[in-house]
Amino acid sequence: MTHSARLILVFILSHSFSIICQAESSRAGYTADSSIDDLVPIKTIFANPEKIGVRVSPNGKYLSYLTNIDGRLNIKIAPSDKFFEDKLITKQQNIISYSWLPDSRHILYLQDSDGDENYYIEIINIDNLKVTRITEKRGVKAKLVKVSSKKPNEVLIAINIRSKGVFDLYKVNLITSQKTIIYQNDLKFIKYIADEDLNLRFALRTKDKFGHDIYKFDQNNKATILKIRGKSLYIVTPLHLTSDGKYLYAIDRTLKDTSMLIRINTISNKVERVFHNKKAELSDSIAMIDNNISPLDML
Repeated sequence: MTHSARLILVFILSHSFSIICQAESSRAGYTADSSIDDLVPIKTIFANPEKIGVRVSPNGKYLSYLTNIDGRLNIKIAPSDKFFEDKLITKQQNIISYSWLPDSRHILYLQDSDGDENYYIEIINIDNLKVTRITEKRGVKAKLVKVSSKKPNEVLIAINIRSKGVFDLYKVNLITSQKTIIYQNDLKFIKYIADEDLNLRFALRTKDKFGHDIYKFDQNNKATILKIRGKSLYIVTPLHLTSDGKYLYAIDRTLKDTSMLIRINTISNKVERVFHNKKAELSDSIAMIDNNISPLDML
């Protein structure tokens, strides 16, 4: 498996899911008059899943996933051809997300301290389990922005060092742990999108409680509002930039029924519809494993 791998879209089929749930409830005999002893406990509904977030290492040799250990999510890995020979590589952590690094020997993960949601970043070596902390553990919140196989020794992260509600963009050298600010977030962007060369290309800024604006960056990191036919993309949520930088995939919620998947040509700003179904709602989740396969081939 190459590092530039397949595009997987995650859809939530809300209508079908509702029907399935109703059918399962009827089959199980649950009615409005059912005993309270028949109900699923609240702690079961909100508990951490046993397994979640399955990933494949860039070289294809390992599988990984988050597993529930005493109420906390930790990482397990296993050879891809021997999935049941998994091993726990983190302990007593509370990991919310993670990503393999291009060398397939290190995993970067985000966790918080005591449930305070001030997420900090660490990297673990899967061979000797040595941990390197990248951002401060307390008082600062970090977000992972981009990992790229073209820049294996660097990552982009966003940190709110200057102000609690403002996340500046930093480039981190994974060998020295040195952080260099590459964009001071005076416009208060809430999301960044970068290309495979770790150049800032797009960002999302809240406009009001109903929508936001997408900004496009030039080579000098100057930002302008992205407009299609003279209008800003008020209720369009950007998801992912293809590895060649030519297309930006996004969820468009301008239709009255359900949202649709679109792609925007980053040079001409031409918009193409990729997927829409009146009975299926798109989620905001998208996992990128191979940018060389068109999403149209997956549908």
